[in-house]
Amino acid sequence: MKIDPVEEVYYRFRLALEHLDTAKRRFNAEDWPGVVESAQLAVKNLAKAIISHFHLPSWTHDPSSELLEISKNISPEIKLYIDRLAEIVSDLAPNMEEQAMEYLLKDLLQEKYMIKVRQKML
Repeated sequence: MKIDPVEEVYYRFRLALEHLDTAKRRFNAEDWPGVVESAQLAVKNLAKAIISHFHLPSWTHDPSSELLEISKNISPEIKLYIDRLAEIVSDLAPNMEEQAMEYLLKDLLQEKYMIKVRQKML
C-alpha cells in the first residue's frame, strides 16, 4: 500500500485538531483522565504530521527522536519550535514500560487475593 505523504500530513493534522477539540470538551466536563489522553493524542499526531512532511512516521507513541532528527536539517527559526514540540511529545508520551508493570502488579495482586478467597472457601 502506497501512502501519499501530503495526505498523511493532512490526515495527521486533522486528527491532532480533533483530539485537541476532544481535550477541550473533556476539560470542560472535568474528565481529567480524558483530558490527558486526548492531549497526548493531539500532540503525538501533530508531531507525526510534521514528520510526514519529511518521511513516513514510525509506529511509536513517542516520536520525539524523529522530530529531533528532522530538526537537525531545518532553519534555526523553525528548529526552536520543532525541538520544543519534541520535548512536549516526550513529556506526554505514555510510559509503556511503567504501565505494563502497573498492569502486572494489579494482576499479581488480584491472583493473590483470589488464592486467599479460595483458601477461605475450603
